[in-house]
Amino acid sequence: LSHLDAEINQMHAGSEKEAAVEEEKIKAAAAEDARRIIESAEQEIAAAAKAARRELTAHAADLAVSLATTLPHRAWMGNQLPPKKGSLRP
Repeated sequence: LSHLDAEINQMHAGSEKEAAVEEEKIKAAAAEDARRIIESAEQEIAAAAKAARRELTAHAADLAVSLATTLPHRAWMGNQLPPKKGSLRP
């Protein structure tokens, strides 16, 4: 009977060790998953920022072209421009 108690205690200690090892494996896997998720999110954010900058640059270029095409016409028709606030021009 005492031999049986020792064997039970040994099995119990072994299972506790196995549980601790398994817990460490799970923690390591969770940390790796978190690292991958963060890395993926950072890449998505960088890609979105790059796309937004590209869109903004294209929009600014469109506005510049639009302004460049209308300004000469307005300058030629100068007296039709509304007077600037505080301007001496009628």
